[in-house]
Amino acid sequence: MKQESREFVPGTVLRRADLDDFAELDPASAGFKDRLRDHMGKRKELDELQELARVATRAEPEQYEPIPDVWKAALTLGTFFDGDDRIFERYVARERPSDAVVLTSARVNRVTRGVAVKVTNLQRR
Repeated sequence: MKQESREFVPGTVLRRADLDDFAELDPASAGFKDRLRDHMGKRKELDELQELARVATRAEPEQYEPIPDVWKAALTLGTFFDGDDRIFERYVARERPSDAVVLTSARVNRVTRGVAVKVTNLQRR
């Protein structure tokens, strides 16, 4: 299964690049506070969209075979941006990203809050 190339955005951690962005500003300055507020607002929105994806994804796999135990230990959540959509993929991590096994992909529109879930690599019951 060929995956299209997309920029990976961590879903739960502040990246080192983000910290470097803030490091150049004086914490007492208005610019620092504005940037931090903008960053936290985006983080809050991403958390809300992730929760929508989680709820929508929970019901979908019930129609499919259970996830094999050997995959459960390596399950990972990836978050990708595609215009107004945020794509949350639950996948089995592998040594090379191109070898990852995507199990569910939830596409959430940040404007309409609409969610579309796609299940792959599992057999329907």
